[in-house]
Amino acid sequence: MLQNHTPTPPPLDIAIVGMASHFPDAADLYDFWSNIVNGHDAIRDVETVDPVEYWKPEDYYDPDPRAADKVYGRKAGFVPPINFDPVGFKLPPLMLQSISTAQLFALHVAKQAMADAGLLGPGADKVDRDRIGVILGGSGNGNTAFSLAVRQQIPFLRNILLNSGLSAEVAEDTVERLQGLSLEWNEDSFPGFLGNVACGRIASYFDLGGTSYMVDAACASSLAAIKAAIGELTDGSCDAVLTGGQCQSDRLLQQDRAGQCRRFG
Repeated sequence: MLQNHTPTPPPLDIAIVGMASHFPDAADLYDFWSNIVNGHDAIRDVETVDPVEYWKPEDYYDPDPRAADKVYGRKAGFVPPINFDPVGFKLPPLMLQSISTAQLFALHVAKQAMADAGLLGPGADKVDRDRIGVILGGSGNGNTAFSLAVRQQIPFLRNILLNSGLSAEVAEDTVERLQGLSLEWNEDSFPGFLGNVACGRIASYFDLGGTSYMVDAACASSLAAIKAAIGELTDGSCDAVLTGGQCQSDRLLQQDRAGQCRRFG
């Protein structure tokens, strides 16, 4: 017969020894805190940003929230671009086009967090890096997954073009143009869109030998990652864990029609 049992929670003497972030209008933690203190609104119209870097309203905007393949909001928080140095992270420059932007941002911010925690530079070699883990929260496969998915649809597109009465020459020319705009399936593009590879890249670059994995709890992914990291610390599996969240927006119905974010207001 099962009896009620209230487990005794382990001690939670957890120290946050370093932090870093990259948010809209805040390329680092200090700008982010300054925006909070000053009440700065980082939400703006998409027409105010570079359409090459983001998207054109005429391509994707529709006020109807149920319109297929469209977004019903024109405002968002746009993170500032980063000066990512692939060679500095031991990545071949040509590989960048095959790697999800989320992975690159994760590497960039991880380096800032490691430096803030004193795990880079003088004295960092005294730390047992085999006891440092990486647990991130994230949802989705990143922007490169869409390009790879398009490539998988090429046979269907070819049939549609041929069945529409176009000549085989025109159909094949169109297909080749689309193929030229899409990523190829290869040894770079496959890991380039896998979420957990972000953790692996961080662990590999910083030579961290502790637990390394990604958790997906939708909007609660970063909190789930922190909870998992605390578990690694309290059960003695790791002495330190680099944890947090990475996210790229998608088309889910999560936008405010008025273009304002007031989740707690």
